[in-house]
Amino acid sequence: AFTARTIDGHWWGVETPEGLAEQLGHSDTGVATGEESVNAYMTFDEDGNVLELEIVKQLHHANICAYHDSGETFIEGTRYVYLVYDFISGETAAQKTIRGQRCTVYDAKQIVIGVLNGLKFLHNLPRPIIHNELTTQNVMLDISSGAPMAKIIDFGHARYQDQPVSSFKREGLNPFYLAPEALNGIFSPQSDIFSVGVMLYQLLFGMLPYFTDLSGYPKAKDSQIEAIESARTKGLRIPDTNKFELDEQLINTMSKALAIDIKDRFLCTEDFIKALNGEIHVEPIATKTASPTFSSNS
Repeated sequence: AFTARTIDGHWWGVETPEGLAEQLGHSDTGVATGEESVNAYMTFDEDGNVLELEIVKQLHHANICAYHDSGETFIEGTRYVYLVYDFISGETAAQKTIRGQRCTVYDAKQIVIGVLNGLKFLHNLPRPIIHNELTTQNVMLDISSGAPMAKIIDFGHARYQDQPVSSFKREGLNPFYLAPEALNGIFSPQSDIFSVGVMLYQLLFGMLPYFTDLSGYPKAKDSQIEAIESARTKGLRIPDTNKFELDEQLINTMSKALAIDIKDRFLCTEDFIKALNGEIHVEPIATKTASPTFSSNS
């Protein structure tokens, strides 16, 4: 079996790569969202190839969902490009948190370290790749071998590090996962590290860091960004200091990954992994924003 995804972001489980075309032809969900055609979701490389497709073809790592095949089909005059991945038996990290609200410290660390190992591979390629959309929804937990193994999925917003910032579009992305510089269209390994920091926080506490209600800004994108930036000046809140195995090292590690100033974050995924494993000591960061606040209540 395989997992198939069209460029507009819809996923299906199919028995054969050819099965996707039939699914597209009989599923109302197999169309682009809103009024845009599927082509609006495509980004192309310098040679005119679909960028996501060219990126995933070269990725071979245990913590990245394996590419299997690709193709295109036309339905009612609309071109659909699809990617076929190896089937993953399990659930997303988001589904795990919804089902259990939050993870133990041990489980959260294992998931995040798996994601960081996948990122380490991406960031250290001869032409480094920045994922740009790391969320709990884009991490699958493969349980086929027993213990859940994190696998990164969905490279629709991935970019080569040397691509111009104009190639990056934040539309459709969860702004709470975006680093401050990414909110302004700038991506780097450190912006991916910030996103993993958000993921770690959400896995541990079942909520997003620096959260603020955006329901009053459904269409005012700039106002949403301003609201998020304002919330981040108030400092990071640690909602459950009594959580088992939540120690000062982990709080400092998470705070460093979530640092507003890019210079205060981990320089690379390797350092983040070492901090989670206790191989390097992490001191509290001195920031211009408010320090983390603590609560004994979850």
